[in-house]
Amino acid sequence: MKVRLACFFLLSAGILLVLTAMAKFASGLYGADRILDKMEPLFLLSYKAFFLIFGCLEFALSLICFLSNNILLRSVIIAWFATSALLYRISMPWIGYHRPCPCLGSLTGAIHVPPHIADNVMKGVLAYLLIGSYGILLYQWRENRKLAVGRLELDRQKT
Repeated sequence: MKVRLACFFLLSAGILLVLTAMAKFASGLYGADRILDKMEPLFLLSYKAFFLIFGCLEFALSLICFLSNNILLRSVIIAWFATSALLYRISMPWIGYHRPCPCLGSLTGAIHVPPHIADNVMKGVLAYLLIGSYGILLYQWRENRKLAVGRLELDRQKT
């Protein structure tokens, strides 16, 4: 049952990554908002380039979620990505950026979603990815630890 739950999470993480990648592609390729010409404050790229680069990254990660059978690999990749996104969000106020994250690009304006609502939704997605991936990694670590302790006990009994 726990493997099925992990596989469900990793599949849903892949779906979320595809959706956010599509939003970034749509914004970067077809968006007409003024923000696309502005510089993203941390990476110092235009938002258009930023959306296209990170859309590609999210799409590549989603492919790993869909195509790999290795639960540990997929969990580590999602944990790495989610941790990086969290660090990005944490660092923005430090450099003076205090607006909602434009994570979905100009798509929020096109579908008439206020930026603060889209920002809160993306915070929820980030929390889901963090909790799910680290939960799987913690479970895997505990199971491996139990196996190691069991092997030590067997070795002690043999000697």
